[in-house]
Amino acid sequence: MRKLFGIGSLAVLMLVVSAQGTRAQVVKLGVLRGMTWSDGYNLNETGDVVGVSGNDGGLYHGFFVKTKGPQAFQMIDLGTSPNIYSAGEEVNNFGLVVGWEESESKLYAFAWSPHLKAKIDLGALPGHTHSFARAVCDIGLIAGTSISSDWNDWRPVVWTPDRAGKTWTIHELNTVGLEQVTEWSCWAINNAGQIVGDGWDTVEGKQQPVVWNPAKGEKEWQPTKLETPSDYPSGGAGDINECGEVVGWVAFQDGSLALPALWQPANPRRGPWKLTILPTLADPPIGFNNIDEINDVGDMVGSSVDSAGAGRAVRWRLSDLDVIYLLGYPGVSSYGGGVSNSGIVGGWYNDGGHDHAVIKRFRSK
Repeated sequence: MRKLFGIGSLAVLMLVVSAQGTRAQVVKLGVLRGMTWSDGYNLNETGDVVGVSGNDGGLYHGFFVKTKGPQAFQMIDLGTSPNIYSAGEEVNNFGLVVGWEESESKLYAFAWSPHLKAKIDLGALPGHTHSFARAVCDIGLIAGTSISSDWNDWRPVVWTPDRAGKTWTIHELNTVGLEQVTEWSCWAINNAGQIVGDGWDTVEGKQQPVVWNPAKGEKEWQPTKLETPSDYPSGGAGDINECGEVVGWVAFQDGSLALPALWQPANPRRGPWKLTILPTLADPPIGFNNIDEINDVGDMVGSSVDSAGAGRAVRWRLSDLDVIYLLGYPGVSSYGGGVSNSGIVGGWYNDGGHDHAVIKRFRSK
């Protein structure tokens, strides 16, 4: 793996100093060697970040970077050769990274950590060629998508680990009752094994969000549709926390307006889930507004479009669902991606030319 030595001890100091509100220092994570931009997709409780870093020619590689310790801000390239595409999608609290890579016209889901000697190809369903890994929890369950060679068949899947955590077995998620839904994607999984994702309903012509609950004593997951209102029939589920609370978006059928959505369960493991639409920066709302992630203590982060039409990194709180907070990222646009229970948030901002992956602390521990 190639490494780029980043911004060093000064950035570490700025990150770990506790600060109140949104006035804490925004720390740039840098870019991979030979690249010009970076986006932070996800982070864990210790502040390890994964995402992508690319160049102006369209090439991008996944990255992993620690933000604490002796190797802080040394960005690790998750690509295995210069001219392939890859992405680091999520990292758990033990440093296990999942994502995907292109190799010889095949896209394959992988698992990687600093302790593994190489990236592990997670494989695809029988008869399929491609796969994506989007999410991993602390017990090593990985969620994603398996895809046919012609890209026409997308199935939701979960990979279960062996006891050593070095090999995984793929399972297709149950979609009984959802036969009209295609192009499945899984986006998040919690430590209880609950998975959220969405697919395209070919009959109703909308995106359908779903939560899967693991069945007792079986390697099987049962799906439940998440509610979408009649005036915003499409929806996407992007994250689920340990309390079974789900976040994402609901949208007009034509996709011209999307609003930040929260689904709260009556029972964390069984539902049903009740939908609440959260506030946006613009009033009336415009554009695509989305909650990217929710932690276990009530913080939600994502992006909302302001009255000038720019997407801004924002935060919501379960304790006051009527308020939206700017995260204070610089640039002409920004996105809040990944939030820890200890008050660290990631994402990126755009300076008018390039994206920059960032991290900041918005709340003291």
